[in-house]
Amino acid sequence: MMPYAVFATLAVWQRHARVWRTNFWPSVVSGILNPLFWFLSFSLGLGVVIDTMGGLPYTQFVVPGMLANAALFQASFETTIPAYSRFQIQRTYAAILASPVRLSHIVAAEILWGSAKAMLSVACLYAVGFAIGGIHSGVGALLALPWVVLGSVCFASLGLAVMAHARSYEFFNYFFTFWVAPSFLICGIFMDISHYPLWLQALAWCFPITHLIEIIRPLMAGTELPLHLLALHGAYLGVFTAVCIGLAYRRLWTRLFA
Repeated sequence: MMPYAVFATLAVWQRHARVWRTNFWPSVVSGILNPLFWFLSFSLGLGVVIDTMGGLPYTQFVVPGMLANAALFQASFETTIPAYSRFQIQRTYAAILASPVRLSHIVAAEILWGSAKAMLSVACLYAVGFAIGGIHSGVGALLALPWVVLGSVCFASLGLAVMAHARSYEFFNYFFTFWVAPSFLICGIFMDISHYPLWLQALAWCFPITHLIEIIRPLMAGTELPLHLLALHGAYLGVFTAVCIGLAYRRLWTRLFA
């Protein structure tokens, strides 16, 4: 028999999926086609003028970064603005909590739903990455997939922690300006971060997307990834995720029950 916690979490997740199906095509445009256009413009556009980066053909360098960015953006968006609407505007959380479902189940479902939306975008970019030669190793791409899932969970957890502290939609301007935008620009998606000044390199390593990229890029390129570096990057993602989940749960508990 399925444990109740799993059943309750999946029930909330299924509720989100049913609502999403009623807005399927607008969600496809924003969640899949938008990152796909970014992906093609940068991987094919810059690839014409830049031959290599970090010892890799530029297409193989940029494709893993764009995959990580697609996961970041989609997971971050889903667990901030739509989640805030469910929590604060529509009062969906309060309605769900009137049932035997607990707050921990809602938090888990929100994170899993944001991660699922992120992986849908990633799956499309995987297909394009193979088509344009941006993924050199098929085995490496499969090995990278669990790490992309972990990264998606990490990004969704952070987005939910931010949402839990938001008092209005305008609050998310801080998050997208000071977190999502720098993640896109300075964390090694388009440029090897070793080319940056030391202070900017140190800043880039604070962002979890940098660690995700450092894992999946050599895997997808079929190059060596030392196990100690894999463990360090993975540990950072895991600890970051756990902290964000704790912050999200604690803050939502305070706002709902205190």
